[in-house]
Amino acid sequence: MTEGWEDEEADGSLFFTISDYAKTPMGLFFWVVVAAVAAYFFLAVYSAFFDKSRLNSKYKKEVHDEPFRKYNVDEDQGEEGGGGGALSSLVSSVTSRLGFEAPPPPPPEIEYTATVSCIPFGCPPERIAGAFAIDQQSGVGFMFGGLDEKGFRSDGWLFDTGDLEWRDMGLPEHPTDEEREYTPGKRVHVRMAVANGYVVMFGGSVPRKDCTADLYVLNTKVKPWSWANLTAGGEEDADASPTPKARFGHAMCTYGDYAVVFGGMGEGDVYLNDMWVIDTKDWDGEDGFAWQYVKPGGNYWPKARDSHCMCSVGNRLVLFGGYDGIARTVIAPGQVEIYDFESQEWSLTPVCGEEPRAGPNCDALALGQSGLVATVTEKNGGIFNQIHVLDTTLTPMQWSNVKLDWRGDWTMIPGLRLNFQAAYDDTEGLLYVFGGKAAGEDGMLHNTLICCNMRDIQGIGEEEEEEAGEAEGGGGGGGGQGEEGWAKSREDVVEVLKESYLPGSNRFSHSASKKKSQ
Repeated sequence: MTEGWEDEEADGSLFFTISDYAKTPMGLFFWVVVAAVAAYFFLAVYSAFFDKSRLNSKYKKEVHDEPFRKYNVDEDQGEEGGGGGALSSLVSSVTSRLGFEAPPPPPPEIEYTATVSCIPFGCPPERIAGAFAIDQQSGVGFMFGGLDEKGFRSDGWLFDTGDLEWRDMGLPEHPTDEEREYTPGKRVHVRMAVANGYVVMFGGSVPRKDCTADLYVLNTKVKPWSWANLTAGGEEDADASPTPKARFGHAMCTYGDYAVVFGGMGEGDVYLNDMWVIDTKDWDGEDGFAWQYVKPGGNYWPKARDSHCMCSVGNRLVLFGGYDGIARTVIAPGQVEIYDFESQEWSLTPVCGEEPRAGPNCDALALGQSGLVATVTEKNGGIFNQIHVLDTTLTPMQWSNVKLDWRGDWTMIPGLRLNFQAAYDDTEGLLYVFGGKAAGEDGMLHNTLICCNMRDIQGIGEEEEEEAGEAEGGGGGGGGQGEEGWAKSREDVVEVLKESYLPGSNRFSHSASKKKSQ
């Protein structure tokens, strides 16, 4: 081997082979590319070490912009402090010169905790897949329809968040054709939104018909309250009918005085991704409301789906979860789609944090004006379903898991609920989940009300609670929950909720004094 190598060097065959290749067009091109890449990296490294002022100003501008001020990043980290300053500057410079933007630093993890309790007394009959919404102005909740072991339900209920009592609306179980003008009748997978004093209910499945385009409105501005079956006119559009197609499993929410509808499953198992709104200010007294079709705009539009959820936060809609009917799969976990009412465009929004395991039959509920969105999914979170919070005020938006703290008798732990009904009272910071079905093929139906206290997460001030509690007298013992566990009567349950969770509530009149925990 040594002799062969010496012979090869002696006659210069190896040298002449490389030299000859370098003289070819391909060889010349190869060496030019190598020289260009080497020069490019040399300039990047040179700039990183000898142009610190530019790098530091760029670093501070990216990291210390308004969305990240709360992260307390050291402003001198790029120059003298923070052990990785020079290295991070070098990486930032090289990646930017190569055409790659370095991602912003992830926000710190946020730990949320919510207390969970159960109200097992005086609730409506068990059901799944009904409609449930709360009027944030009056504090009255509305629930309608659903499905139980006997079939479709047609009952309607009012929920007074002040005294935690349900009241039957007395709707007929089998309405006649004449009665259908003022009562919706049996239906399931219907959706509801409350805007400007109007309870707007649309779509759903009815007996002997997969889906419907019925629009019913309960006018709470005029007494006595009554349902009205409205004939809805709408804007003529070449690409869409003047009113929404029949559907079920759609999403519906309130945006100011508007009721907004998106997607769902239509007739013939056709998945939809159209968007419609009703302006409740346009009540004309006879023909009801006019539907307005929202034309697709921009470069992005969400996929067709059903069993998704949606809510409004500020001037935006947040769309989450569901089942993609085209791809026949669940929408990607944690994916968040935003509709901006100012630009009138949809966008797929970057997110970070501990994403929920998205799936069908989820609920998204805005936590007042905090910019936070709570999602309840059909995934087991231990004592109850998983609850996550999305902070839409951060860039990127951040998901956080909510740790649930059970308050009550351990025999009353709800466990996982499927096809539940959920609503949020943003004045008191309480998330209500009613009914649903236990996990498993033979899981039982429930008629209990689960209450999740989100006051601390929403940011309802503790100082306000203390001042209101002191005004009520303070000091006495609260009623119901002691060492033996959860209260044994409905009255005790109400008192426990008032005293333990809602001190100083402006909707509750306490009959017992607040007992402050040390």
